[in-house]
Amino acid sequence: MKQAENERESRTVIEKFQSWFRLAFAKAVLEVLSKFEIEMVISPESLEQLQKIDTYLKHGSIIVYANHTSMLDAFLGIPTAIAHLPHLRKAIYLLAEKYAIPNSRKKASFVIAPITKVVNSLGVVAVPVPQRLSEQADDRKKQRGKKRLAKYEAKRDYLMNKEGSAAGFTPEATRDESITMTQFKDGVVKTVLMYPDSLCCPFGLIPLGGKTFELVVGEPKLAQEMTSSIADRLATETDPVVIKQLLREVTDQFGFEVAQLLPENMRGYYSLEGKE
Repeated sequence: MKQAENERESRTVIEKFQSWFRLAFAKAVLEVLSKFEIEMVISPESLEQLQKIDTYLKHGSIIVYANHTSMLDAFLGIPTAIAHLPHLRKAIYLLAEKYAIPNSRKKASFVIAPITKVVNSLGVVAVPVPQRLSEQADDRKKQRGKKRLAKYEAKRDYLMNKEGSAAGFTPEATRDESITMTQFKDGVVKTVLMYPDSLCCPFGLIPLGGKTFELVVGEPKLAQEMTSSIADRLATETDPVVIKQLLREVTDQFGFEVAQLLPENMRGYYSLEGKE
């Protein structure tokens, strides 16, 4: 009995800590996001396609999967997209936990809540997708996982199959093997984040007609002192490997900026020591 009470007390303490951590992290992320300005980068051809998409969205919604919840690219692009897609305000974004990493369950529980809070602050609904359990999990965990997955799939199928619905995917969304394009009644708007490790937001869209085109909906800009040197190099660089490396540097700078708003013992890799 005493042991059970101690375990319950320990869980309560952990839950309180996690709740505090998530709120602190969400606040930090929101403060950093406030430093961004979104610059429109849309060609006339893409704008014409956007207008077609927006006409469709008057009667529907977009469902977006983002397995890499630690990356903020897609969410930074939302304000820009809304500027040219007023009906995107009805979009529903489904976020998948990031499980393709060591100790993923623990890490996902710390990441998904603050990111969900950030997205909700933009007026977009975020619904976590259940994490897929490994074959090594015990039967009890598998049973709980099946129940969570069934509940999620019922909600997902309802959203996808209701009249006028559309669907969006990030590259990692292919891990949801139960989804096929034929499940959608009224066509598909497929959204693909082209650079999941960067802070720019190019998207590829497949409109109702099925013709594919690329669209850059926006480019977030950090404070000038943070990215001026990298921006200059990006303007002239053509090697895709180098470009991705430069974009990673921008992402790291963003991470360090967020970390400075957190208590020192929670900065992890993004502590000042790690940066050195």
